[in-house]
Parts: sequence; C-alpha cells; structure tokens
Amino acid sequence: MTTFPKFALLALVYTPAAQAAFVLQDWTLKAKTIAPDGQNRTAALINGIYPGPLVKANKGDSILINVHNQLRDDTMRKSTSIHWHGLLQARNAQNDGPSFVTQCPIASNHTYSYQLVLGDQAGTFWYHSHLSTQYVDGLRGPLVIYDPDDPHKDLYDVDDESTIITLSDWYHTPAGVSTDAWLNNRQPEPVLDSGLINSAGRYKDGPVVARTVINVTQGKRNRFRLIRTSATGFFNFQIANHTLTVIEADGISHQPLIVDSIQILPGQRYSVIVNASQAIDNYWIRATQTVRGSTTSASTKFDGTEMYAVFHYANATSAEPTAQKPPTTLPAGQMINGSQYILPTIPTLLNILANGASMQGNFGSNENTFILPLNATVELAIIGGAGHAFHLHGHAFDVIRSASGGSLNLIDPSRRDVVASGSTQTDPVRIRFRTDNPGPWFLHCHLDFHLEGGLAVVFAEDHNVVHNPFNPIHNEEELCQVYNGLPDSEK
Repeated sequence: MTTFPKFALLALVYTPAAQAAFVLQDWTLKAKTIAPDGQNRTAALINGIYPGPLVKANKGDSILINVHNQLRDDTMRKSTSIHWHGLLQARNAQNDGPSFVTQCPIASNHTYSYQLVLGDQAGTFWYHSHLSTQYVDGLRGPLVIYDPDDPHKDLYDVDDESTIITLSDWYHTPAGVSTDAWLNNRQPEPVLDSGLINSAGRYKDGPVVARTVINVTQGKRNRFRLIRTSATGFFNFQIANHTLTVIEADGISHQPLIVDSIQILPGQRYSVIVNASQAIDNYWIRATQTVRGSTTSASTKFDGTEMYAVFHYANATSAEPTAQKPPTTLPAGQMINGSQYILPTIPTLLNILANGASMQGNFGSNENTFILPLNATVELAIIGGAGHAFHLHGHAFDVIRSASGGSLNLIDPSRRDVVASGSTQTDPVRIRFRTDNPGPWFLHCHLDFHLEGGLAVVFAEDHNVVHNPFNPIHNEEELCQVYNGLPDSEK
C-alpha cells in the first residue's frame, strides 16, 4: 500500500495555545453488507460503521486523519476523496478534499493523510466523500468542534455523542449505477428508497426495523446537533410536545430562537436546545422528508412520512410512543449561467500551483472557474432554479436575501454555508462573502446528483497569494499519477 504523507504542512495545523490537543484518527475504507432499513446492500464504510466515526475536537486543536482506502467492490467507486463540510480550511485548500478541484482521488490500496486547520472555528460539521455521488453509498459522518467558552453553554446541560442526530437518505442501488442511468441513459433522476435517523429507517412495505432511540433525562437541557448528511430532498424536523431553541446554524453561533420545527436542506446543520421538561414517557421524533415536493416516489418504495425516531425519557418503558404520530407537514442537464461544470483532468489547485494558471483563459470553459481578487466583498445572486441547496467551500456567507424574497437584509443577515435557491426572478437569493482565504473553492448544489450533473462553479481566490502558503505539488502530482494510471474499473 502506498502512502502519501504531507509532512511539509504540519506547521499549519499546530496552534500555540497551551491547551490545544492533537487529534489522530485512522480510517479504513472497505465494502460491507449492511441493512439500516432492513434491505441488505453492499455499502462503502469507514471502519465498518454507518454513519461513519465521529470526528471530535476542541476549538484550536489539530486533526490528522489517515485514510486507508481498501475499497475493492466492483459495484461501487473504488477511489475516493474526503471533504470536511463547513471547515473553512484557512490557507489550507489542499486539504479541502473535492476531487479534481484540490486533489486527485485516492486510489484503492493507497493511503492519504488529511491535516485539518480548525483555527477559531467551533460548531457542528460533517465529512463525506467528494468523488462523484459516492458518499450516498455510505462514506459520510459527523464532525463536531466543541468550544469550552461557548457563549450559549449556560443554556444546556448535555452536549456529547448521544445528542448528535444525523438525517440521511438511503439507496438500495449503488450510486454509480443510478447516476449513470440518469446522466447517460435518460432514466429519471435517482430517488432514495428510505430516510435514516442515525442508523435506522423504514421504507414502504419493508421490514419493521427497530427505530433509533434518543435517550434523555427528565429535567436536563440537551443540545442536539442536527446534521443533514443527505444528497437530495428536504427534511422537516420536530419533537412531539417539545420546542426547539436554535443556537447555531452551519457552524455559526446565533441568537437563541424558539421554534416548533426546522426545515433542513442537504448539507445544513443546526444546534437546538431541547428541555426534557415533559412527563417521563416516550415521544415521537418526526423528520418528514420531501423530494421535489413529494413524500412518495413512483420509482422506489420511498415514503417520506415514515421518518420517525423515539425520544425516550429515562425510566420510561422501552416501547414506541402510544400517542398518535405528529401529522406530516410539507415544506413549501444542470447548468449555471448556461454552462455545465465538467471535471478537469488536472485538479484546479494543481493547475494553479504547477502551471501558474492565473487568468480565466487558463481554465477550460466548462471548468466554470472565476478568478477573484484578495480581500474583496463578493455578492452573488442565485436567480431561479428553486429547490436547490448551494454550498460554498472555504467560507461562510451572509444571506442578505433568502428564498422567500423581499428586501435586502444588510443589518443582521443569517450567516451560514448552505442556502436554498428560490423561484423568483425579480428578488433572487443573494449572498455575500469576503475573499480572505486563498485557494480554489467549490460552490455547488448539495443535491449530489445535481453536482454530478454539472451544477457547480469554482472560485479561484487570489492566485498570486495561493503560491506562498502551499507547497503540496509533489504529493499532489504523485496522487494524480497513480489515479490517472488506473483503468476505469478501478476508479
């Protein structure tokens, strides 16, 4: 097995803070048969579990993840890369992970190490494969950065692994097969077979799989970290008889806001405080899922109204809630500016570093790459195309106009890294961000099949400065040489 170390970059991930720790994880990626909704299928897993292992650290820590790729199943992609969704990766673009933007994929039987720069970030994040639509085969999991000085820490009592909730879509057909049928054989866009809360879900007329149980203690205030690790559709999350106090969105601390339910898009994350103040009993957690406005599908056994888990008080019976399930509530060729994004043969970052690419003409017309200057404020209008969830790598942005339209909010806009597109042409969604992080950064629809269809652009930010902090050319070129030498069946 070949290993690609990044020793020259270690200085980037250490922090002078005396209390900072060094977090090390070793991952082995292998195929394994699992049945989270009762239907057996071969999945691509990290250390044999789904969701993948929790990556946790404290603010200011350093993280090193060694990825040992042993994917060998012929029904799925064998190469991979990992993106750390929501981490800004300040001057560390080479560890961001999107294939052919910042690196070539990691070939099977090879090891690659990611060094994560946390800086001052804290909050709720996740990681996933960023090669084609591979992550829906299982390569995804939670990432949490705790803040010992969290400004909201007096509002909750419990914030640990037991209060992390992932909401994901699950497919019985391998992603590569369904993606190819859609893009190349004019089949309908892939639709999930079931939705999962953590590691369990059900599909129409399928087995009665034991529901996920979320345990709480009466009188305790719990900080639940809701992570939407899916590739399509919208979730509407609610806990019967309990309100949710939102204190964080996409890794950004927010003023507390009390709501009854939350609509969550692919890639989005929220922290909500739930006070276990009701009678000792079991209560329904509902996460209704819609895909293109519907909770059903003619092509699969998907039933978006069957997304339930059990909110279990200590000393209550172990049975499902006896109360009626909460009623279901429904939330209201892929191109940008007429151009479909097509993966380049040389990753954008390597093109900048090795070839000196610095002008629009140095990138292919279908790379959709825009050169941006340093320390500029960029305002982006997303016109039309309702039902998409756009995610920006390397930055958080201000949502100065949301999908609901209306006047611009220049006083206290929501700040996050995933935003829904709207249908209006006259008052489109508008976001603003600062170009303060040199590197090539992906902006794409996080409905992952839409990304594979080409709904993406790259912002190459300050090409002159990007040379200075980075020196990964040798390792990146070697990674590409290995990948490019593989037959298609091994990629």
